[in-house]
Amino acid sequence: MSKIKIGDIVKDLEKLALVQEKLNQAEGRESKGYRQAYPPASEFAIRALEKKLKFRFPPSYRAFLNIHNGWKGFHNDVAVFGVSGIGYTRPVADFNQYLKMLQKGPKTADESADALRKKEQVDEKTIYLPDHVPLATDFNGIYWVFDRNRKRKDGEYPIAEVLYGQNVEFRTKNFLEFVKRAIAQAQNELESEKKSHKGEEKRQEKMVEQRKRKFDGKMFVFAGTLAGMNKKDALDYVKEAGGIVSNTLDKKTSYLVFGNGKKDGKRVIAAKKLGVRVLAEQQFYDLLFKVRKKK
Repeated sequence: MSKIKIGDIVKDLEKLALVQEKLNQAEGRESKGYRQAYPPASEFAIRALEKKLKFRFPPSYRAFLNIHNGWKGFHNDVAVFGVSGIGYTRPVADFNQYLKMLQKGPKTADESADALRKKEQVDEKTIYLPDHVPLATDFNGIYWVFDRNRKRKDGEYPIAEVLYGQNVEFRTKNFLEFVKRAIAQAQNELESEKKSHKGEEKRQEKMVEQRKRKFDGKMFVFAGTLAGMNKKDALDYVKEAGGIVSNTLDKKTSYLVFGNGKKDGKRVIAAKKLGVRVLAEQQFYDLLFKVRKKK
């Protein structure tokens, strides 16, 4: 059985942090928001917790604590516990409280500690809760626990995924493998985000092209003041959609847009005589909305 190298843990944690930083940037998140690794835990704090739990942490997890005293957003919604009160250490107490509740509850033939121990020997999907030390949790009530009954020669413990202490969904050989799994998931998220971003860029490019073609060759004349939009913005929108803006009303004009002017004003009457389509302000917005909606 090969011994885990602490350097491997350090490198993988650095790799995970780098991938998550890229993922933060791709998602537009701040680094110390959704995902955050905390500063190192002190050796005193680590030993104090080991004494309290009566459990010697495996070397790989100790190496983690020497670098990060907890990690929020370790992968997906999973938070790895630290030893102090910062971050997501509170679920440890919650989990232990849950264990006490089970132990104090009514004991039936199927729920007794002895029955659970016997069942564990024949069914790998059932575990005896007090023999497991939680190291991480997520928002769905899933816990990742060290199985202290299966200590390896190198001092490592396998990690089991359990739902409120019920069923083992999977086991990893050790904390290093747990970290590698987090890296793989973060990389998959990053690749998906990149593909999504490229797809969005293409969609935006297509939107611009469609807008440009929609008003291609159409001439607009504006009369009066628009109540709901700055006139300059309105002109820019028309130009963006490939339209032409003019101050001269003639047979080449496609639309006359009148704002606060009268419906029977001189320019409106002149436009109708020329066969130019007259648009009230809201009609212009409706036409513009349809153009910009087709993206």
